[in-house]
Amino acid sequence: MDIDLTVPELADKVGTKWYDGLLAEFKRGWEFEKATYAIRQGRIGQAVKATGTGAKHANGLGQLRACIDARTYFRWMQEDRNFWSDKSNREKFFKDNPEVLVKNWIR
Repeated sequence: MDIDLTVPELADKVGTKWYDGLLAEFKRGWEFEKATYAIRQGRIGQAVKATGTGAKHANGLGQLRACIDARTYFRWMQEDRNFWSDKSNREKFFKDNPEVLVKNWIR
């Protein structure tokens, strides 16, 4: 079943109170995701440190440079399908999120 409604039509159909609640829920979800990012990334950092996984070279794969939680990785893929293929995107992401970098990465 496809529903083709614009935002104002949706508010008219379901009522503004319900619509405002829906918008608030979207915002809370986004804020929750941003707030829990540090926790998720921190757990990954602890696991990398505990296992001794560092900037090791793997034949055919290259060198481990960063550990990024799956939600963040796929969120950026959702925004731009080629996000991780573009070197400038990766460099900006690493600059903005230094906590994802493996500490002993060799340039």
